Amino acid sequence: MSLYFWLRRPGSHVRLAQNTPHAMVVLELDFDDYIDWYVENWHSFKDWIFVDGKIPDNLEIIRMEDLTYTAHINKSNHKPFMEYYNEETKRKLYEFNKWCFDRFYNEEK
Repeated sequence: MSLYFWLRRPGSHVRLAQNTPHAMVVLELDFDDYIDWYVENWHSFKDWIFVDGKIPDNLEIIRMEDLTYTAHINKSNHKPFMEYYNEETKRKLYEFNKWCFDRFYNEEK
């Protein structure tokens, strides 16, 4: 969600074109199509944090909701995030990061 809106911010296009030119297509997608692109082209959370097939012992994963203070750097102006999702986009994201949802958000499946 944050990436979708960040990509649409003025100035983001220049950095995107320089660093990830294959992602420029996102600028022309609606949110549902963006989710399709995301699960086919982006890395799962698992790809970013697993080392040798597991979460390293020195890494603690916390939910953003559990933070008492969150700075709103680069805050996007949009509706509440859940208003963008439908049953199909939720299912796709769940499958994409199943291990994460099952481990940390099991009550929200």
